[in-house]
Amino acid sequence: MIIPTYFSSGSLKRALHSVASQTLPVAEIIVIDDSGDYGEVIKIKNILKDFTYPRERVKFYFNNKNMGPSYTRNRGIEESASKYIAFLDSDDIWHPVKIEVQYSIMEELRSKLSGHQFNHTSNGNLDGVSKIIKTRVIKRKELLLRNPFSTPTVMAVREDFTKFPEDIRFGEDYFCWIANYSPGDFIFIKSTLAGGFKASYGASGLSQDISVMSQGVKTAFLLLLKRGHISKYEYFTALAIETMKYLNRKTVIFLRQFRG
Repeated sequence: MIIPTYFSSGSLKRALHSVASQTLPVAEIIVIDDSGDYGEVIKIKNILKDFTYPRERVKFYFNNKNMGPSYTRNRGIEESASKYIAFLDSDDIWHPVKIEVQYSIMEELRSKLSGHQFNHTSNGNLDGVSKIIKTRVIKRKELLLRNPFSTPTVMAVREDFTKFPEDIRFGEDYFCWIANYSPGDFIFIKSTLAGGFKASYGASGLSQDISVMSQGVKTAFLLLLKRGHISKYEYFTALAIETMKYLNRKTVIFLRQFRG
């Protein structure tokens, strides 16, 4: 599994604890710092030094300068030797049974990529998981309408995985899921197996946040078109849908501020 960090040593320990608490042990933990800051690197090294996990399963790398999330995750993929890759942001956490549940489903269904529900405002409180886990196949049309996967929920087969685009810094995860899509091989797990500590968008209350995010998605779709992953019809349809989503998000943030 891959954890990129960017001046987030303060929350890294919490993320690592959620990995160490997995009922099915993670084969390898790859932490990559993208701050380009020597002081931050020292902080992370000290955290990993005190991290109680088999030393041979933990790898740490750092970028000499800030390279962005795509480059950093791609580096983690290149350094990985496992059959599956999974992602966790350094300010999020996994449910203790996440790997056990997701691994068993992917092995059983022979899926290429899977994701699950994500609680953006869990504050560390993730509900118990039902003994009966429901799943469904993600269809291409649905994937083009919306991004069903938060990055910390995704597990994928490493071999032949189309990596994150390094020439964009927003919407890169959405690009990646679409670029890797193949019919019947994408599974959505109807269980909340990961959580975060802030709203999914507009957490700071600034419209600029969602504007940058929306533009990133549009750029990602343009890149998908240029690389032949989607048609012109799919591209223009996606642009129209993203514009409507952007207007809706602005309304939600306005109401949040008004009520506050």
